Amino acid sequence: MLRSLKGCFAWSTCLKETFVGIFQMNILDLTGAPATKLLRISVCPGSSVKSKLEHVLEVVMEHRKGYMAPEYIDKGIISKKLDIFSLGVIIIEIMTGHKEYPDETETSSQQYIELVLNKWRHRPRKAPGYTSGDIDYQQIKRCIQIGLLCVKFDQVKRPTIRQIIKMLDGTEGAEAECFDERKDDMDPRDNLGRCMDASKGFGFSDVAKARASYTKVVCCDFSSDGKLLATGGHDKKVVLWGTEPLRPKSVLEEHSFLITDVRFSPSMSRLATSSFDKTVRVWDADNTDYSLRTFTGHSASVMSLDFHPNKEDMICSCDSDGEVRSWSINNGSCLTCVKVFKGGATQMRFQPCKGKYLAVASDKTIYILDGVTQHACRNPLQGHNKLIQSLCWDSAGDYLASVTEDSARIWSFTSGHDGEFVHELNCSRNKFYSCVFHPTYLSLLVIGCYESLELWDIREKNTMTFNNAHEGTISALAASSATGKVASVSHDRFVKLWK
Repeated sequence: MLRSLKGCFAWSTCLKETFVGIFQMNILDLTGAPATKLLRISVCPGSSVKSKLEHVLEVVMEHRKGYMAPEYIDKGIISKKLDIFSLGVIIIEIMTGHKEYPDETETSSQQYIELVLNKWRHRPRKAPGYTSGDIDYQQIKRCIQIGLLCVKFDQVKRPTIRQIIKMLDGTEGAEAECFDERKDDMDPRDNLGRCMDASKGFGFSDVAKARASYTKVVCCDFSSDGKLLATGGHDKKVVLWGTEPLRPKSVLEEHSFLITDVRFSPSMSRLATSSFDKTVRVWDADNTDYSLRTFTGHSASVMSLDFHPNKEDMICSCDSDGEVRSWSINNGSCLTCVKVFKGGATQMRFQPCKGKYLAVASDKTIYILDGVTQHACRNPLQGHNKLIQSLCWDSAGDYLASVTEDSARIWSFTSGHDGEFVHELNCSRNKFYSCVFHPTYLSLLVIGCYESLELWDIREKNTMTFNNAHEGTISALAASSATGKVASVSHDRFVKLWK
């Protein structure tokens, strides 16, 4: 993918003279007709590095389309970050010898950076007097990161010139996931998170990653011992993974439409799946050649399901018409069928350990149902202003978390306070999509966002953000108390394990 970097000058010379040349020129001239878009350069002659830069810019003028931002090529839009994209292509060409850069959905930024760094480490010829060192490679890595940020498809995610200068100076990180003019005033949560991280010795990082599908992945769950992980999504398949190491064990392919939810039994080696095909299927996790049961009866897409924590024979499901059903796994029959609400459900979860309540999210409301009869037994939990995307209980069943695009809420179910609203976190810059309580730090809620993870310490009222967790919406999270791991799946088609 990368050409050889033969003939490169000492890195310090490239860094000093090349970037000075770039920042002194007008990147794009958009005053003329579309067919005459050219790059202009104003540099002093006599520098061999600048002659290389002039060559790069001559190529730009000849093949300028490769340097134009996608919003201009596709829609003719001249955005505020149009020139930033062109700058990014130039930086990448200087770093690699060509203007090709990885597709955001195909090659991870880290893989690309490592490939480029290896080329720099093994260059066939170096300039006289050149000395290598860690600081050189850190500078090279930073410049590659800046180039990749500049060529983001979404112009909102590209940095401003001011931010690029800060990144070159080392006063701002080059790993941020989203840039806009407002972010010159950084969210104080980031500093709070770093302080919390340092003071408490808390560590959280990805320990495994794998492609889970060739389409969007939208659900995941751990087995009770944490040794298995199930994922499902738009390709109609459920993949069963071993977690030590993270490798696929089997693929479940009986559903005829996309998978909406996957859940393991808390007490038995069973796995349940739901789908837009209006069915619920139950599988033996040790033998997935065929399903044990297929439950039909829903008249609309089944959106979610869950096992009762204390009744091994019982499973519940909800559909997009607001119908909640419970099923007997042993005899294959429907136990109850209740029309709970008018709108469709998004997710349902039994209260762990106790099984007293079944929480079902529909639109902006959480309905609290009796765990056995599925009839409403408490007042609905209200207060969200947007569609509830995800629900989760803590492992003891004392607290329920709910997230919408703009907020996360905590509801208490401790003695005498069932359904009491106790905490809220408002989203300041990135939409919330999924949530799970951390399996070890019990007061910590992990929230899946677009490309990032937000960790909310409910007790201390602090947050920390992990950028570049995925390259798309983090659609579902799961936690294993047995292993202390968190799993995340995303529209970027990957699954990750965190610890």
